[in-house]
Amino acid sequence: MQVIPLSKDFSSEWDSKSKNPNIQQWFLSLTQFRDGKELMKNNDYEGMMKCSHRDQEVDPKAFVGKQEGFYKKFHKIPFSQIPCNVHSILYENNLVGNPYHRMEELKQLWVGYSDWKMECWMNDLDECCNVMIRGVRNSKASSLESSWLLIMEGLDCVANIKVNGELVRSCVDNMFQYYILDISELICKSMMKKEDQHGSARCGLHIEIDFKSALVESRERLESHLQKQAYEIPCPSYTRDFDTRGRNFLRKEGCAFGWDWGPAFASIGIHKPCYLVRFNRPHPIEINNQISLESSFSATQNKGTILFLKDIALYQHDFSIEREGNPELCENVSLTAKLYLFCKNFDGCEQINDTIGKVEVSILDDSSQQMHHKQSLWCEHIEKDIELEDMYIVTLNIGSIQKLKLWYPNGYGSQPLYNFKVAIQHESFKQEKQILFGVRKIELDTSKDEYGHKFQFKVNDRLIYCKGSNWIPSDCFPSRCFHSREHIHNLIKSSHDCHMNMLRIWGGGFYEYDFFYEYCDRYGILLWHDFMFACSLYPSDEKFLKSCRVEVVQQLRHLQPHPCIALFAGNNENEEALLSWPECINSDCKQRLFVDYHKLYYDTIYDVVSKELCYNSSKFNTPPFWPSSPSNGIMKYGNPQDLTQGDAHYWAVWHGGKPFSNYLTVIPRFSSEFGFQSLPGFETLAQFILERNDHSEESERDLNITSPVMESRQRSYVGNKCILEHISREFRFPKTFKDLVYLSQVNQALAIKTACEHWRRQLKICSGALYWQLNDIWPGNSWSSLEWNGTWKLLQYFSKDFFAPYLFSIASSKMSKIENHESDASEQLDFWFTSDSNQHSSIQFKSLKIQMISFENGHEMWSREITEFSAHDAFNSSSTNYLASEIIFSLPLTRDILQQKTFGFLACSLEIDVIAHHSINSHQETSQRHTLQAIHFLCELKKAHKMTKPSLSLQIEEETDTHIKLSITCTNSPSFFTRLFIKSGAHYCNRDTLDKSSLRFDIDHFEENGFLLLPNKTKHVWMKKRESLCGKRNAFPLEWIGIETLGWTY
Repeated sequence: MQVIPLSKDFSSEWDSKSKNPNIQQWFLSLTQFRDGKELMKNNDYEGMMKCSHRDQEVDPKAFVGKQEGFYKKFHKIPFSQIPCNVHSILYENNLVGNPYHRMEELKQLWVGYSDWKMECWMNDLDECCNVMIRGVRNSKASSLESSWLLIMEGLDCVANIKVNGELVRSCVDNMFQYYILDISELICKSMMKKEDQHGSARCGLHIEIDFKSALVESRERLESHLQKQAYEIPCPSYTRDFDTRGRNFLRKEGCAFGWDWGPAFASIGIHKPCYLVRFNRPHPIEINNQISLESSFSATQNKGTILFLKDIALYQHDFSIEREGNPELCENVSLTAKLYLFCKNFDGCEQINDTIGKVEVSILDDSSQQMHHKQSLWCEHIEKDIELEDMYIVTLNIGSIQKLKLWYPNGYGSQPLYNFKVAIQHESFKQEKQILFGVRKIELDTSKDEYGHKFQFKVNDRLIYCKGSNWIPSDCFPSRCFHSREHIHNLIKSSHDCHMNMLRIWGGGFYEYDFFYEYCDRYGILLWHDFMFACSLYPSDEKFLKSCRVEVVQQLRHLQPHPCIALFAGNNENEEALLSWPECINSDCKQRLFVDYHKLYYDTIYDVVSKELCYNSSKFNTPPFWPSSPSNGIMKYGNPQDLTQGDAHYWAVWHGGKPFSNYLTVIPRFSSEFGFQSLPGFETLAQFILERNDHSEESERDLNITSPVMESRQRSYVGNKCILEHISREFRFPKTFKDLVYLSQVNQALAIKTACEHWRRQLKICSGALYWQLNDIWPGNSWSSLEWNGTWKLLQYFSKDFFAPYLFSIASSKMSKIENHESDASEQLDFWFTSDSNQHSSIQFKSLKIQMISFENGHEMWSREITEFSAHDAFNSSSTNYLASEIIFSLPLTRDILQQKTFGFLACSLEIDVIAHHSINSHQETSQRHTLQAIHFLCELKKAHKMTKPSLSLQIEEETDTHIKLSITCTNSPSFFTRLFIKSGAHYCNRDTLDKSSLRFDIDHFEENGFLLLPNKTKHVWMKKRESLCGKRNAFPLEWIGIETLGWTY
């Protein structure tokens, strides 16, 4: 067997073969032009376009030829850019502008609304495979003597596939499926038609993928449904200026049609690798040392057999985890593997079994490559797959494996990984495949308790408090994500570095690329994984349900081995839509909508998940299923926002306009969505908002939150209003747009800090907090804590503190009459200590210092120190539950303190000793001192009296090849939310990707940011240099670095 890549892949085996671009070549052509005018909500399309863009308009027809005769080979696509998308190819060749610049989305509407063709030419398959029909390599099989598979791992989205001019698959319409096509006969036929001047056959290959516009197809399917069924299936459109109705009728990335944080480009292209697989056939008949093509072709009528190992699922069961001794070791775990084989032209399971014979399996330590297990197994159990065509399932009982290390989430232990390798030795089908796995037991406890029903994850019997965020696609064009391994790595590492242990893959995106899951495995990031259905109801016709079923089967088999997968959820907010959207509950076809919902999520998806993850057997440990997010549970139709059970999406602060303090009034069992918006940094915005090379006063007028260009960045219907309203509640209104951008990030960080600290304090009730959202799809206004280019917003820096294993936080509460009998206070400040770490045996509280600091000059107004505490026992490891949160001290808010609330703030520090055992089975203990900081404002900062502008000075103290050490000194008054940044302008730093077909950035990173700096104090901050400056000294001028602080905004 031989694999011939038709695209770039990160496999080392394939990379070596993909360096010869002359063997195969891809082309892009336009087959049907549509300008998109009919999609516009505004009838004045031409006027809108001219108003939106000051640069010269580009007429698509000007570079594709006359409409009745488009170029066949419009442009060559470099092999290294496959997978690819149409927008990026056009952008790469300067045929369209940067899709994220100003209002290019409207200019490029025609691209997603037109039809396109991608085609690949291979003039000589034998040359490509490095074999010859005749000559010295006559012993090797030629193309004529081979069977061939064409495998497309992912097409985006509606397409017909042709090989050598013949249709092999019509109407491919699911972005989330792979397609395996037997093209053996087509290749043989083509050889019959081609002979060179010497009478020898040359085998060429021509692959055509005819893409139809997803915007057109979705609208046609919607209209067809309405004509046949005559009832509306609710599905909101999130675009501002044009209509994208019908997205729910296509199995395509939902946010490609626009969302309330991203544009609508409706991408088109090959978004995952594609490749050929060649298998030897019996040799053709030779007459007088000449190959007889007719005889050879006749021989192929028997059709050569095909056997291809597509996926491996690995099931773990019968765990024996050491409770004493080494809790990081699994004493025994039994493994069962399922091999998913694509087979054709075999006479049933018995012949396949005889052909394979024995397979070799081995388990190697991924870091040391030490062999842990190796054996040869007969394929004793093989069955025809009832789910996928031409697929067979081989079950291998590996048996019990001893002394493998246990995998834990970030913060709870290490992440040891193993390679599970399968080798098929048959000469014609010789192949190896390996998967990465970790040994872990995952559980979701939803049992009843005094507060309702739990929603508590356990890993290897340890309770896990889930801390993290929600993940969306990291770019509008999926293929650019494929080529961006390092960027995705940086995003995952950013979550790990901020103590996150869970991300929720949101259902409006796509199933991520393999390296994404591998990074989560390596960094200990659990994944709550939605299936790709979001914010809509969906049809339930037989064809649609069959497509969804195949999708879920394929994805489960591919993802199942990853230890990071903690849960599969049916959808995002669709159960809530069914039960609460006016267009659902007031529909004349309400009952039909319920039937549609049940058919898709229970009769189809849950049915598949139950079978594939072996829910019918308590023996196997596999990730649990949750029907929707939010939801009360399987078949528990009720209020999805019921805070006593299930998970909750809490949006009363953002969509409801409530103050941040409203977070303190609710305690969900698990908060899987909540968020608050901010703008990306001014430095990023300026690069994408301003006209190119135009810094005139006219151009800079766009730097206004209500300018047309800035409003095009805001996709939430309450977005800018909500940002401005909350800033006005907390701060004095800023004097410049740049100050507004900065305050939006401060405001966002404070909002999410308020919620996360509160829900961590209430860990006896709430078992997880995943804010919306971690990353961004483009440089626009959104709820993200990381900008599109990976730059940390202030929220990301704050999360490093409020998600830390040991949390010191402050909250106010009402005092009872008994509590306040000795004072005039009706409220008190509670000082909380929260720990979700299992890395200590006990915590000793040493001292708590509370200072009232003057807003005006930073002087101490009063202070108090506490050295006796009553909560030690709660943080002793003798307790079976190491998750603990207790009030360690309460301070009554007396009249004297409240009278000072507008003149000063509280700066508090808590010193603790963390006691831990020196090593496993050791009675020796080590002690480490930690000092935790917290500040608390007793009033809104806009009411602070005499808050003067701080004076700040910045110096470079030290430089290494990779880092710079900065010192920041403050004088005269406190500096709040001090932010360091690299100034805007291409000569300082380019915020855009360096490569138009991938996400490759060259950006510096500050280790700390958004901090408090008191007068006459100096803080040291390390900055990691951008890659292009690493290894260079004195190449980073101090004037490139800017500072922002609250006192400078008004």
